[in-house]
Amino acid sequence: MALQWSPMKKAKSPICLLLCLTLSACGPGGAEAEQPTDIPQRSFAVAGDQTVQIEVNVGLIRVVGIPGDEVEVEGKLLYPAQTDFDVTESPAGLNVSANYRGSSSPNQANPPVEVEVRVPFGQPMRITTTNASTELNDYDGSAEVSSVAGDIRARNLTGTLWLRSRRGALAVVGGKGEFHLVGESGPVTIDGTDGEVAATTIMGDISYLGTVSADEGVRLEADHGAVEIRLGGESNANVTVSTASGFIRCMLPDLHPVIRGCSGTLQDGAGNLEVRTVSGAVTIQNIP
Repeated sequence: MALQWSPMKKAKSPICLLLCLTLSACGPGGAEAEQPTDIPQRSFAVAGDQTVQIEVNVGLIRVVGIPGDEVEVEGKLLYPAQTDFDVTESPAGLNVSANYRGSSSPNQANPPVEVEVRVPFGQPMRITTTNASTELNDYDGSAEVSSVAGDIRARNLTGTLWLRSRRGALAVVGGKGEFHLVGESGPVTIDGTDGEVAATTIMGDISYLGTVSADEGVRLEADHGAVEIRLGGESNANVTVSTASGFIRCMLPDLHPVIRGCSGTLQDGAGNLEVRTVSGAVTIQNIP
């Protein structure tokens, strides 16, 4: 099944162009104002080993995990004549794509493309975008999300998750599993997760809020961004904090200064917390 909108070309009189400029009667790129178009909900059967691929250049992507064996797709196109939307099925899986060809800097408060995809639990998923914001909620499975400048936020995910963004913000809130966050200049946030966490960034700041329990591992690395850690009182971990030239504040009584850092053991040290920076500052303290 494929849905696609092609651009409509109309000649404009000088009066029409003047109205566009003075009354904002045009859409992005000087096109005449369009009526938003809803993407009607459709369902697609998928096998357990097939991948759901989502490709949207700008706008908003929402993904929600659901039971069953069908992917549900719906959404809205603010400028349908300037947007190519397509859903295709293949032996490899399902591909959902949207390409907005209007202004290179669309209004993020009113995104030109909104796509919601409800994915069965356990279905592998891959999302690629240039500047779309991505929201993932209550998903259970293996997911990879890559973005150039869009923000990515995952809430209550179970399984294995890879988030990558060069300039956008990355956030994981709640959930249990294995979480990998790779950033460059945007902020990175980890809040209340269970399991393994690995977060790296170059210029962005890292914020970690949670409890490192036995058999859990958390590794936070920033070159020049700051790292702020607030630990729950039940944390049970071996802690190592180091920096090449950054300022370190270790505000836990069980942590002791070492050369260019601090270290110590919380309870039995059954888990592991490792923090490294080049020049970024590090603050580690208990949750108030």
